Amino acid sequence: MPISSRSPNRVTVTEDYAVKYTDDYVTFQIAADKTASLPHASQCQLGYFQKIIINQFGLSSSVAIVPQDGDTFEGVSSLTSGQCVTLTSDGISKWSSVLGLYIGTTMVGISGFSGPQGMSGWSGYSGASGAGGTGPAGVSGYSGFSGGGVSGFSGFSGAGSSGFSGYSGTSGFSGYSGRSGFSGTNGSNGVSGFSGYSAVGTSGFSGFSGSAGSTGNTGTSGFSGYSGYSGFSGLNGSTGQTGSAGTSGFSGYSGNNGAAGAGGASGFSGYSAVGSSGFSGYSGLPSASGFSGYSGVSGFSGYSGISGVNGTSPAYARVTVADATTTGQALVDIAGLSIALSANAVYEYQAVLSVLTSAVTTGVQYGVNYSVAGGAVEGQLIGSSTATATKSERVSALNTASGTYLTTSGQNGQVLMKGIVTTGVNAGNLTIKHLKVSSGTATCRINSFLKVTRIS
Repeated sequence: MPISSRSPNRVTVTEDYAVKYTDDYVTFQIAADKTASLPHASQCQLGYFQKIIINQFGLSSSVAIVPQDGDTFEGVSSLTSGQCVTLTSDGISKWSSVLGLYIGTTMVGISGFSGPQGMSGWSGYSGASGAGGTGPAGVSGYSGFSGGGVSGFSGFSGAGSSGFSGYSGTSGFSGYSGRSGFSGTNGSNGVSGFSGYSAVGTSGFSGFSGSAGSTGNTGTSGFSGYSGYSGFSGLNGSTGQTGSAGTSGFSGYSGNNGAAGAGGASGFSGYSAVGSSGFSGYSGLPSASGFSGYSGVSGFSGYSGISGVNGTSPAYARVTVADATTTGQALVDIAGLSIALSANAVYEYQAVLSVLTSAVTTGVQYGVNYSVAGGAVEGQLIGSSTATATKSERVSALNTASGTYLTTSGQNGQVLMKGIVTTGVNAGNLTIKHLKVSSGTATCRINSFLKVTRIS
């Protein structure tokens, strides 16, 4: 019964670990190199013949995979950060491994191995022959006398008992039908081509939307390289209260009409003089208007949050026009695979190479170079060591040849190089290099490429 047909047993460890035959997934979360010791292959049958070991992405430590004494091992035996491996037991004394990737929480698997064919059952034994023999012949009777007397008695026929017929032998047991071989687990779709592993940086958390209210403080800028935290949105200021309406002023009182003036004395007849007109009444003083209400103070507008740091687009270079070749025993540039870098910066690089060696078995070596002083590198190289195997190694020195790859005559293969380069105070060029060991020709095919992304 494969892992996928039952509830798997998952284990997470931080130290050296002896894998149990009942374990299905073993995840290492480690800060230093550790060892995974496998159980005997003969213990891992009937649903426990596959193990998946994961070196969780994020740290540079490795996991070494070690079989028990007496067991043989075929395939990848060391996992770098972000790699995983599917291990399959033959149920006797052999482990086989296939390299895969682990991105985020997703594992990219490999097709499972077909289980071995069951043994044919035993043929049943033939039953034994019966033990009966042929009975003895009867005694012949006496012949009668020839005289005139009574004829002699005819001889008695022999009455020997017939021998027993042999018992029919017991039918042999029908052979047991052999057990059907285990069906290989159908793995997830394999990685396209030879992309090795994709070491994907952790995405920064998206900033939380601020609640409405007081203005938020300015958020700290995110780290360069990783996607920064989005700034918190400023809190919206409270809306000011509307001022109370002012009390309406009192309407002025209407002034009283002035008293009517006294009528003038009637003039003497003869004189035309007319008496003085009375004074008109004073108009009343106008009343003061009431105060208008004060307008309420407007609320403060919320401050805008700080925007997160924008990411940087990657730069690309590739082999163009024709394949890049070398026959020399010193590292030389692979034509086309060079990108200019700025001073005082940090870059992530990735080189994907489609490679070939001529009909010799001495192999090819690779390297990473920065053209000026002050640079540093920390990375990984994984590639085809023979026509049937891969290997990986650490890259920690610039302009330094790697281990040897492509050691099968006329071999095609793939090489993946990934890591971090710091430039120091000098701007320069990042270049991928190769050399041919001893003799022959090393080839890097057209459209092999280099990708560089600035992260700080």
